[in-house]
Amino acid sequence: MIARQLAIACLIYLALVIQPSLGDGLGHSMFRPWLPGIVVVTCVWSLGRSSGLICSALLGLGIDCLSGGKLGIHFIVATIVAMSLMLLRTNARSPVVVIGMLAFFAAFTWRCMAAVAHASLGHQSFEVNQIIAPAATDGVSTSVLFIGVLLLYRVLITAFQPQPVSSVALTNRWSMLSGG
Repeated sequence: MIARQLAIACLIYLALVIQPSLGDGLGHSMFRPWLPGIVVVTCVWSLGRSSGLICSALLGLGIDCLSGGKLGIHFIVATIVAMSLMLLRTNARSPVVVIGMLAFFAAFTWRCMAAVAHASLGHQSFEVNQIIAPAATDGVSTSVLFIGVLLLYRVLITAFQPQPVSSVALTNRWSMLSGG
């Protein structure tokens, strides 16, 4: 359990450090994964209700502190997204697909809610198209990145697992050697 908590703490740190460097996308592309969305899905999926909610809230607070904007917007949005993910979480046969959809949902709703909150609190007008289109591309790229990482993780885990030795084969060999 402590190893899992340390891994989540490392993910939160990496998301807070790497996300600002992504800026407007990787290179000149529109591929802008929202790494905090991946961390929130991971927290909710692997830690459970209360711990996932606390980690998500701390992540939002960290983003608020580092962004230099209004304090509390990402804190509230991360908490709402984590609570929504807890309601949407299911025990599905193919968790990779479900987790990919949850990653899209987390990134999309987070980006939409934060943009609307920033515009509303700043007394600025906003157009829905200017909020939804970037949030959708962020959601898709986040989902694609997260599914790719999960599939790579599964391949690496299964490739390096030791193969179990069949006990039936050992029993047959023993009976043949002992003459019984």
